Amino acid sequence: MAIGSLGFFIGNLYVLMFVLFMTGTQSAFFGPIKYGILPDHLREDELIGGNGLIGMATFLAILLGTIAGGLLIMMDFGVGVVSIMVLVVSVCGYLSAQKIPLSAGKSPDLIINYNFMAETINIIGKARAKRPVFLSIMGISWFWFYGATYLAQFPTFASEVLKSDEQVVTLLLCVFSVGIGIGFLICNRLVKGMVTARFVPLSALMMTIFSIDLYFASGNVVTPALSMVGELSGASDFLSYGSNWRVVGDLFGIAVSGGIYIVPLYTIMQVGSKEEERSRIIAAHNILNSLFMVGSAVGAMALIMLDFTLPEIFLTIAILNAFVALYICQLLPQDLIQSIIRSLLRLFYRV
Repeated sequence: MAIGSLGFFIGNLYVLMFVLFMTGTQSAFFGPIKYGILPDHLREDELIGGNGLIGMATFLAILLGTIAGGLLIMMDFGVGVVSIMVLVVSVCGYLSAQKIPLSAGKSPDLIINYNFMAETINIIGKARAKRPVFLSIMGISWFWFYGATYLAQFPTFASEVLKSDEQVVTLLLCVFSVGIGIGFLICNRLVKGMVTARFVPLSALMMTIFSIDLYFASGNVVTPALSMVGELSGASDFLSYGSNWRVVGDLFGIAVSGGIYIVPLYTIMQVGSKEEERSRIIAAHNILNSLFMVGSAVGAMALIMLDFTLPEIFLTIAILNAFVALYICQLLPQDLIQSIIRSLLRLFYRV
């Protein structure tokens, strides 16, 4: 961050890109460690809550950092303010890390294979050997595919579909991030500390339902008649129409459902992995997450080239998500699946 501050002051794009690369490299170490040590410090019935708190804090930090960075950099002396802020946050993070209890390495004789491609394939192969772990990894990776599609398209969705400016982009980002955080907390209440995928398929199905409704809600957006041609409305104008709240509600529902969906999968991956392999499996899982996020960008680009509108893209991944819900059902015991099917059949029969 000190080098990043220097890059801001001298206005050197190459220095800033180097820092961006290095922070990504740092995250490659940080992510597996923070999730890998949780089972060392928490009981099994505390893991759902622990993962939920980490996930909620992560999304809220991303939200606050994105908003604060965008606002502060536009101020007078904005570069100096941002530089000081990132240094202060970095120092706070370092001091906080010193308070984390020590956790002994489970495989001290491990020989590092610096061929990261071969080692990634090797550790993914070990994850595949444990079906619940691999199903969880694929389920989490799909969540990032799904979420990245929405987050990447928010600016275009706001301007082209909602006819709104960056205020509404910030609003959508806030709703999505806060919704995921709330979903993390609700998940712990639902499962009561049990490590179970009971609510994962249902939450995936709810993501699909809210996404389908978002497709229809996008066609009923009301935009104010502005004085200038091409002028975009702000957040207050957008929210002044009751029908537009349906879009906000659908995004919030998608996010809450996503939070409930992802926390049990992280916990199943942690509990199901061997202690000496846990962090490496989480690292391989992070690589798959990155590949899925890149895939979401490529997929969205391909659909746009085929003249899909953004609501149609959201509808497409909603339909795909329904099949993912069926895939995730493999994590559930057969008797529970049969019970859910019987309950759904009784519900449809009554309707």
